[in-house]
Amino acid sequence: MSAVDIIEIDDPPSRNPAPTRRRLLGGAGREAGALPYLLLIPTGLVLAAVIGYPLVQLVIMSLEKDGSSSKFTGTPFVGFAEYQKVLSDSVFWSSVERTVIFAGANVILSLLFGLGLALLMGRVSKSVKLILTVVLMFVWSVPTTVSTELFRWLFDAQYGVVDYVLGKVGLGSYAQHDWFADPNQGLQVASFIIIWGAIPFLTVTLSAGLAQIPKELLEAAKVDGASAWQAFRNVTYPFLKPLLVIVTTLSVIWDTGVFNQIYILRQTHPEPGYYTLGIYSYVKAFATIYGGDNYSYGAAMAIIMVLLMGVFMVGYIRQLLRIGQEG
Repeated sequence: MSAVDIIEIDDPPSRNPAPTRRRLLGGAGREAGALPYLLLIPTGLVLAAVIGYPLVQLVIMSLEKDGSSSKFTGTPFVGFAEYQKVLSDSVFWSSVERTVIFAGANVILSLLFGLGLALLMGRVSKSVKLILTVVLMFVWSVPTTVSTELFRWLFDAQYGVVDYVLGKVGLGSYAQHDWFADPNQGLQVASFIIIWGAIPFLTVTLSAGLAQIPKELLEAAKVDGASAWQAFRNVTYPFLKPLLVIVTTLSVIWDTGVFNQIYILRQTHPEPGYYTLGIYSYVKAFATIYGGDNYSYGAAMAIIMVLLMGVFMVGYIRQLLRIGQEG
């Protein structure tokens, strides 16, 4: 009698336990009745007050006449006039393009560095991993205003450490180099700040996900002769996929709405070459020095940003729902 026959004879109920679990869960759901929905009511009311009401007011403002007076007096509705202005604005579309490239590069690099560091943390001792975790948490706790000012000093044209080090290693052309004269280089500095601030969250989160992978599966893959890449693709990635979808979604949302890093780097006066959607909407709505003070225009741009983000995030939301159904 083989080992398989022994298992089948001695433990027949374990052959298909899933239906039992489904029946138990289904019965619990029927017994609960409307209780889960009642428990969701407080959260729904809070979300409606915190998110729903401002969003409705933003939509109303975007349909009103230009100018700050629309916030306080009953000015007539102008329909979609502000939306037409936004969609016919060449600066807006250049800001969209710049935002997509800027956010896409930040998300990809952040995930690569975060995942790489998380994989490395799984190969070190517990004491070293604890030290790295503490350091990462310290980095994550630094406010963006402080980190941005720090990087602005590092890349300063006269007293910056970066220019000094580059000059010492033989790159004399970078002595007193102004990194912010060219918006492309200035946005690269902003990317350094964003990636530097995102790595701690991604690393700790993905490291926690990697710790949940059964070591027996990785050891079995190694015994079968799988390379490191094959083990990652066939064992690690399937387990880590739900978590990667979540952190990627959050990273896209955060990096698309970046504001502080660029605004502070340019000392509250960003040039047109630095306009992302967040910066440009602020400039048009509030910055009178740039001809702003047009709340309706800024509100219309904000609504368009929400819609663009919604279209972009449909794929990720569908993936999250699919993962939830499979789980």
